[in-house]
Amino acid sequence: TEKQTKDTVVVLSNGPAELSGYTAAATVLAIKDRELETGEYALAQLKDPNIIIRKLKKNKRISINLIHKGIEESLKQKTCLFNYLQEKCRSNKKAYIMLHETGVFETITYRELYMHICQYARILRRKGIKRGDRCLLLFSQGIEIIESFMACNLLGIIAIPLDLPEKSKTLDKWEEIVKDSECKSICTDKKNVEYLRSIFENSELLAEVKIYPVEYGEEMYEELQESEIAFLQYTSGSTGMPKGVMVTNDSLLSNLKQLKNTLGFNHDSVFVGWLPYHHDMGLILEMLLGIYNGHKVV
Repeated sequence: TEKQTKDTVVVLSNGPAELSGYTAAATVLAIKDRELETGEYALAQLKDPNIIIRKLKKNKRISINLIHKGIEESLKQKTCLFNYLQEKCRSNKKAYIMLHETGVFETITYRELYMHICQYARILRRKGIKRGDRCLLLFSQGIEIIESFMACNLLGIIAIPLDLPEKSKTLDKWEEIVKDSECKSICTDKKNVEYLRSIFENSELLAEVKIYPVEYGEEMYEELQESEIAFLQYTSGSTGMPKGVMVTNDSLLSNLKQLKNTLGFNHDSVFVGWLPYHHDMGLILEMLLGIYNGHKVV
């Protein structure tokens, strides 16, 4: 409760802890019969029932003091997946380990992932891509697809994960999706830029869609631009023209929560998978659940 007794208070000291569904940058300790030092923090559970971090002064009078921006953001209601990544933006824990067919391992920490996403978001923002725009994600399997998807989530861009077109196949599927979604841009990895340009030059429609490779810079963009729709999931088109489903941020977070609870994931879990990112199970269970829950994905 908001009240405290004379002999028992709850304070926070350094170290991570899970507090009623929120992650605070502190550990909860029960302290009895001793003077509180300036800089220690008490946790007050209010009626709303939002959690507020309060600073305890030497005279034991409590004043509201949100410790830093990271905790302030974590106390807000999470409305999109990027909110969950913000909680982990200072963590050096390994987030993803990608084993390529060449046998090379590619790893990235949550801290590095956050920085790359915000740097790429700054580049996309400068290119004029804005909230509500549709963007195809065409990648070889790798960490860059995650960075691209989350940069879209940060900017409120509606991502459309698709497989890379093959030279031997027609472009009907990709043309139909571009027309249906009114897509104006493509995100891809650097190695596929020229490949896509060479293939799309045979299509008047696709040749007009601008391609933006995943790049990083010194400046970061961190101002969340929320959008109701997180991404568009299209059918494969193997039995007809592909049909798209609008997946909202609320639906995505609900799905991730159900997966976490049903499968019993915790922060120490390690998930190993090999499904492609454009498959809904590969995208949500394999790639995005790691960001939501904070476990390692291989």
